[in-house]
Amino acid sequence: FNSRKPEATIIVAAESAVREVIGQTMARLALTEGREEIAAKISDVLQKILDHYDIGVQIINVQLQLVGPPKQVIDKFND
Repeated sequence: FNSRKPEATIIVAAESAVREVIGQTMARLALTEGREEIAAKISDVLQKILDHYDIGVQIINVQLQLVGPPKQVIDKFND
């Protein structure tokens, strides 16, 4: 590994990849049918980040957990 704390680096890189992809995705798509496409994009972005850091880790799969709109807007979202 080319990192003192590879686990911590992977976590930070994964969070960054998720923010980047979700930030470029329409909310309705992210909350409904776009999950597989989003996971694939996150995997690609994350792998590029880790390759840049020369961590020595290969991303095999990204699995998104169930998500929903914030409580403050759930009623409007459901309408």
